Amino acid sequence: MLFLIQRFEPQLKHYSRRLYSEDAQSELTLRFIEIIHAMNLDALRSQGDGTIVAYLAQSVRNAYISLLSSKDKTAEPPVSWEELTEAQRFGLEAPIREREALDFSELLDICPELTKKERRVLTLIYFHGYTSAEVARIVHSTKQNINQIKMRALKKLRRYQ
Repeated sequence: MLFLIQRFEPQLKHYSRRLYSEDAQSELTLRFIEIIHAMNLDALRSQGDGTIVAYLAQSVRNAYISLLSSKDKTAEPPVSWEELTEAQRFGLEAPIREREALDFSELLDICPELTKKERRVLTLIYFHGYTSAEVARIVHSTKQNINQIKMRALKKLRRYQ
């Protein structure tokens, strides 16, 4: 048993890091042990080591997917407005979209790499809600060109951040 756990430890660590949880590795190890105990060797097509290793590797991956989906379902429950303190209410009064828009607009203003056209395209798409086709009509360009400008500008913003 210990040999198998040590053999699959790199895979268990890999998936536990992707779960971003404190208990992920122990949870995956526990599931791995359960898989080993529940494994029916007679049901496998061949009894070779490769088949068993492949079966266990796929089982670990499935356990990771199971934990990932259960993690999504157990997200923090919503909190009612009355349960919040005064300071928490004050922080939530500005809608999240507005705060994100302010952060994005500040980023647009301070990013020196953006051209005027890139700033305008991003502003029309993300602040005013226009589609790429509508922006293309406004700036007298093609939809493909607008998408290229948008992608180039977003790439610059990612590098700048």
